[in-house]
Amino acid sequence: MPALFTSTSTRPHRSSAARTTVHNVIISNVAGLQAQLYFLGCEVEAMYPLGPLFHGCGLNVTAMSLNGKLNVGVICCPALLPDLWRLVDDFDVALEELLECAVATRS
Repeated sequence: MPALFTSTSTRPHRSSAARTTVHNVIISNVAGLQAQLYFLGCEVEAMYPLGPLFHGCGLNVTAMSLNGKLNVGVICCPALLPDLWRLVDDFDVALEELLECAVATRS
């Protein structure tokens, strides 16, 4: 076998548990179509994306737009974030606060 392959394949690898976690949350935005979509003749009213959770990551928040609306998908590792609904239930409150700040800065 060429040395190129033997050197990497025989080298001891650290287990995933021994790796250092470099992040604990992923936040992303996916630009969707700004037109009405249909599935089997029915209007698609919303699309809720679910992003990946990698080793050590406790939360993924992904926003996706569709036809002038913004939908948010949230997924978590229950061992790292046991009460996801507490976080999600406060989204409306946080959005209202953000909109109030945006209006105040425009005035």
